[in-house]
Amino acid sequence: MRQDKRKGWIGLVVLAVIVVGAVVYTIVKNDGKQDANVTQQPAN
Repeated sequence: MRQDKRKGWIGLVVLAVIVVGAVVYTIVKNDGKQDANVTQQPAN
C-alpha cells in the first residue's frame, strides 16, 4: 500500500509540474500578443 500511495503522489507532482510548465510556456510565448489576435481580424 505504501508503494502505491508513493506512486500516486509522484504522479500528482509530475502532473502538476507539467500543467505549470504548460501555463508558463503559453504565457511566455504569447507575452504581449493576447490582444493582437483579437484586433487583427480582417474585415471581409
